[in-house]
This record gives sequence, C-alpha cells and structure tokens, in this order.
Amino acid sequence: MPKLGFYIFIILFVFSKQASAEIYKNFLPYSSLAMIKAKYPNAKLEDIKAAWLKENEAFIGLTGVGIIGAINLKFSTSDDYWKTSIESTQREIESNPTADNSIREYDIADFNGRLNLPLDQRLTLDWLRWVPPQAIPFDRIVSKYGKPEKCDFDVDTYQPYCAWTSKGVSANLSDNKKYVYFIEYTFTLEDLGLEKPKPELKRSNKNKKAK
Repeated sequence: MPKLGFYIFIILFVFSKQASAEIYKNFLPYSSLAMIKAKYPNAKLEDIKAAWLKENEAFIGLTGVGIIGAINLKFSTSDDYWKTSIESTQREIESNPTADNSIREYDIADFNGRLNLPLDQRLTLDWLRWVPPQAIPFDRIVSKYGKPEKCDFDVDTYQPYCAWTSKGVSANLSDNKKYVYFIEYTFTLEDLGLEKPKPELKRSNKNKKAK
C-alpha cells in the first residue's frame, strides 16, 4: 500500500498549481494542529465543546494580539482510516501465511506509528470560521467575492446565509441580510487534490449567530 507521505506530496503539488478557494490567511489544507501552534506560538487556544462534534474531531478557538476577531478551527483525525488499514492488511497476511509478508508487516508498523503520534499532530484542519470583532456590511463581502452562488436559510436556526461554493466561502447574515456575523472557509476539490466536487458547506446547528 502506498505511503501517506506520497499522497500528501501529490496533493500539495496539485494545490500549489490550481488552488481556487479563498484561503484565509495561511491556514492551508492538511495543516495539523501542531503546525498551527508553531505558526502562532503566542496565540490563545481554547477547546470549544461543540455539541455537534464527533469522535476524533476537535473545534478550537484561536485568539490573541495581532489576530482580528476570533478564528475557530475544525479538525479531525484519520485514526479510523489507519485502524481499518491495519485490519485489512492483517487479513491479507492471514489469507497468505506462506507468502512474503514483510512489506505488509512494515505497513502495519507504519500505520501503528501514525496512530501513536501525539494528538495535535494527528488532528488536521477541515474548515475554519472567522468571527470579526463587529458585523461587516454584506455589500463589502460581495465586492470582494462577487455575486453569491447560493443564498438560503440555515435548516436549524433559519439564520440567512449566502455561499460562494466554488470559492469555499459561506457568510452567516443578519436577519435583514445587510450584515455578516461570521464567514466560514472550506477547501475546494482543487485544494484537496480531488477529481469530484466537494459537497457544499453543510448547514447545521454549528452555524449559530456568534456571541
């Protein structure tokens, strides 16, 4: 089985050539929590216990001098993938006990090594939310990104939002749709090195009006 490092190299190469998303600051796809801590050594990191978080996920607030407003970062690990890879490789070994399984055994050791990394190295960035210190006029966002590709209401809160799906941008709006409370940035298929379009930003009860 090819190593993850090879895939990451290919993904980063593709990203450097054809990225199309609106990347917020220097928060790139596949950035680990450890990498972000290294970039912002004096930032305050707060673990946000969001009710919608699943196992192997984290939602971290980042604030500090020099950071405008607050940045909330959604992370997840690939632990389940590595565990599944170990199980499937073990089955391959068991089904061919007389074969030379040295490569498969090496792979299992490699997968276990990834699972044993510190959590902040296993958590990688999925998307982020920027909460400005005060609401921003919606027209100002339109002047930057152009006409939204979709506008609707959150299915849980009925809060209006507009999305620029091709750019990976979604803005949570005031009831009169004149102001933006926060902006979410996700990664497009070009960023992730995928061939198929990434699903639109999922609207859920995480998209509450910022406090």
